[in-house]
Order: sequence, then structure tokens, then C-alpha cells
Amino acid sequence: MNTLYKPTQDSTVYSSKALRELNFGRSEILELKNTFSESVGQTNSQILIQFETPIKKEELKNYPNIKFTLELKITESEDLTGEVGVSAYPVCDTWVEGNGRGSDTDPLYDPVNWIYKTSDTKWTEEGSTGPTYYTHIQDCAGVTYEINSKFILKDKTSDISIDITNIALRWIMGDIPNNGLVLKLIDDSPNTQNSVGSLKFFSRDTNTIYSPSLRLSYIDYSFYGCKTTTDQTCGHHDSISGSISGSISGSISGSLIESEADYVGFSDASVDIADEPPIDVTKLITSTCQEIVYKEHSLIASDELTKVSGQLFPKIKNIKKIYRTSEIVRMDVGVRNKNPIKTFNKKASYLGNNYTDYDMFYGIRDAETHENIIMFDKYSQISCDESGHFFNMSYSCLQPGRYYKFFLMIQGEYGDEVFEDERTLSVEV
Repeated sequence: MNTLYKPTQDSTVYSSKALRELNFGRSEILELKNTFSESVGQTNSQILIQFETPIKKEELKNYPNIKFTLELKITESEDLTGEVGVSAYPVCDTWVEGNGRGSDTDPLYDPVNWIYKTSDTKWTEEGSTGPTYYTHIQDCAGVTYEINSKFILKDKTSDISIDITNIALRWIMGDIPNNGLVLKLIDDSPNTQNSVGSLKFFSRDTNTIYSPSLRLSYIDYSFYGCKTTTDQTCGHHDSISGSISGSISGSISGSLIESEADYVGFSDASVDIADEPPIDVTKLITSTCQEIVYKEHSLIASDELTKVSGQLFPKIKNIKKIYRTSEIVRMDVGVRNKNPIKTFNKKASYLGNNYTDYDMFYGIRDAETHENIIMFDKYSQISCDESGHFFNMSYSCLQPGRYYKFFLMIQGEYGDEVFEDERTLSVEV
């Protein structure tokens, strides 16, 4: 399942003398910048963004294979040179968004900015180094890791999608307070005259559908051992692997991977830096190592389902026209043969009261912009229980006032087949 959260505050802070005390808290744009000119010198900028902590520590057992992703939509890029990357770090201190719009007709010299985090408190005593943030994590075995939440742009118009699971889990486990994130260009050294360029993204104050978001994803897939009158068992999938892709225009696609870890905490990208120079302990997180025991699904029996295979046609049974953003709804999925053979049977072939052991996935996209909101991946796999196939849909992922369409995909003996549901739905608060 996927759930999206919107920021509680965001802003850009600039290092140049002309902008370092200006506030951009109400700007519609967030900017990452590293430029140099003879007249101005070096100008760097960083993005501050904060979300509410999505779940509580005691709820983690309900979220197997949990993943947190920070997503920002790009609006403009300028003068990018070479490979450009973005890093995300957890902020050490509390800060205030402010009400300024930067260099407008009435600039506000208020927090948050490069010098001040609150109205009367600087980020550092020197007051010229910008936001303070944690850079490393030390686990319960004493091994130190870099907080390696990074994203490398594939092209100059890439949206940003950063895996911040290792940071968000530290908030949930109580290792550090949730003061949000600071985003910075990987190459933002103030001592170089190399210009990397500028990346601009939509902020939470944008009047578009492209506000930043924090995506919580976890595996809620289950395939119960359904006994039927025609089959001994419909199987049980203990692990998910392989790759899938959709052939819709604009493509809904994704990849399926194995479980990441038994312990709450670190991304595979983390690097042991024990042999490197000493670390600033004020920027070091001491983490909680706690094994999480996840709930298991028990086997059930059903005499109401018939197994089908071959060329299949899936369809969501219960799509309403309007949902609320607070709703999590079970969406039942019927599946039947595309061209059923006409035989005498106790039930109609087109009722879809069947099941298949083929892997099925759901996706959803904006009906007008064709933007993929949920893609086919291990977090959108369709489950099965005694009543048939289903998935749980959190409508917090969708923007009120827009129209959306579902897509279904079956991985069967005929390859990956994608089905578009022509019915549209919308959400309201």
C-alpha cells in the first residue's frame, strides 16, 4: 500500500550576502543552487522541508518492508553541468518556515534563512554556515554509517525521488527529533568556482497538483491457502521477486525486489566509514536496533472460488465516483477467462467469482495529466482471501478536485497484460 503525506513547512535558504537573511517560506518555488559569478561570487542554496512523523513506534509491526520516499516535482533547471546529485539529511534543530516570498516588493528579514533558524536563534554561533544536520548513524554494534540518502539526476528535467527510510525510521524509533530534512546539491562546496547550476521545484505553496510529498510504502500483499472444490490449494507466495513493466502510453512501470532487512534501520547504500577521520559527534545519530516481529496470515478455506488460468480479464468490482482522502477502502477484483468456454455450470462465467495464482498488480494515474500516482511494484500487488482478489487503497494519495483511473496488470503465461478501467473517480476532503 502507498500513502502520501504533504509537508507541514518548507523553505529555501541562500548563502549569498544579498539573500542570506531573507525569508522564502511562502515562495511557490524551492531551489537548489550552486553558481559562481565575478560580481556576486559563490551562491549556494539549500531546501528545508518537514513532515509529521507518519506512524508510531508500536505500529511498525503492521508495516512489513516499509519504505519512505521524498518526492519533489521539478519546474525548471538552469545551466546544469556534469552529473548532478541531491542529498537529504535530517535537521538537528527546530526552525520556523516564515511568511516571506524572498526578493519581492516587501522582503522579510525573518527566519528561516541562512543565518537564523528562529527569530532570535542562529543555526551556529558563527552564523554563516547554514542549517545544521546529522551526517552519520552508529548502530548498536558500534558500526558507523553515512546517512546515504542521495538521488542522481538522470536528465536535466528529472523529478526527485529520494529513499529516506533510514532517516524516517530514526524519527519513529525516537533516536532523533523530527525536525525535517535539509536538501543540498552533492557538489555545493563554497570553495570552488565550478558552477553546478540550479534546480527549481514546486513548494507546498504552489497552486498546482505538484506539491512535495512523503510517500509511505509497505507490503500488504497476502495470498491465503484457499481450498476449493476443484483444487487442493491455490498456493502461497512467501517472497516476491522478478521485474514487471506496463505498456501503457507514458508507461506505468516498476520493479519487484526481495525483502531488505530483518532489523529496522539502514539502507543497503550505507557505507562503513570506520577507517575515515573522526566524526563530529554533534552530527552523529546513535540508533536503536530493534527486531520487529510482523504479523503472519493464517490459512483459510473456501468452497466459493474457482481457479482460472490462461488469458484472463480482471476488473475492479466496486468503484465509487467519489471517495474521501481519509478513507482506506477494500477494492475487490474479479477475474475471469477472456473467452470462457460455454458449459453447463451452477454459476455464471462472467461473475468473476474466481481466483488465479498469477501475480496481479494495480496502478492509478491522473486521468487528465496521465501522471502515475501508484505504479506496478511490490507495494501494489493484489491479494487474495476467501472472498477472492482484493487490494486496500488509501485515498490520501490523491489530490482533491482531480479525476483518476485505475489500471490492472496480470503476469501470466501470455506475458504482462495491462488493463485500463475506463471509469473515473475523484476524491474530496
